[in-house]
Amino acid sequence: MGRALLLSILPWILYAPAMAASLLPRYSDSDLAVMETPVYLATHPDLRWRMRGLESLERGESAEAIEHLLQAAQHADKAAQALLAELYWTGRVTKAERVEGHAFMALAAERGYPRYAAFRDRYWDELGEAEQAAAVARHAQLLDTFGDAVAKPRMEAALQSSHARRDGSRTRSRSFARPFNGGMPGTGISAATGVDTRNWQDPKFWQPTEYWAWQDALYERLRPPRVKLIELRPFARTVLPTRGVLSETEPEPASE
Repeated sequence: MGRALLLSILPWILYAPAMAASLLPRYSDSDLAVMETPVYLATHPDLRWRMRGLESLERGESAEAIEHLLQAAQHADKAAQALLAELYWTGRVTKAERVEGHAFMALAAERGYPRYAAFRDRYWDELGEAEQAAAVARHAQLLDTFGDAVAKPRMEAALQSSHARRDGSRTRSRSFARPFNGGMPGTGISAATGVDTRNWQDPKFWQPTEYWAWQDALYERLRPPRVKLIELRPFARTVLPTRGVLSETEPEPASE
């Protein structure tokens, strides 16, 4: 995916329609500067496929959007799993499949992220008993492909490959053999991109342990909406003052 195309999609990450916006993590400008580079996208299939899915949604290509999001979901992308859940649940781009929607939201909530857990529980409460049993069975099936136990290792393999490529220890592929005018050797990133060297080399982008910790921090900020509960009490008649214009009785005359 080229830089120009990516830049046209990035606003979707930050300002997606209501359905998507509430399910997507927010990134800082400095992080986006790294994430928009071709090398980063080529070596981070979770974000690459999620963004392709969002682009397809924007074009109204529902089948392609779901296929791309499924690819992202296979690389432990919880946002993609949550998006799939909402798409299946609401039927906005395909026939509504409530069981499939709950099963994917349960996957998204696998790490206990608050917003996804809230959506999972809300879905569950709206299912009938037969649907609940089917959702539990379907979730068990999906774990074999999309659960962290198998999806995280896929993503970690890509991260290890990207780390080797970024520090120049491996020969860059032909598609990233770009003119180099100063910047970061082994990345294809020139000084003109505006990417800060220290930020590019931040382990959170490349080392699995740091990467997952960064993801946890991002998703933990997606808090569920706050609902303020107000206790309703019977109306009590206000006691009126005994003196003045609102008095129910005439004030007694002062004693002499």
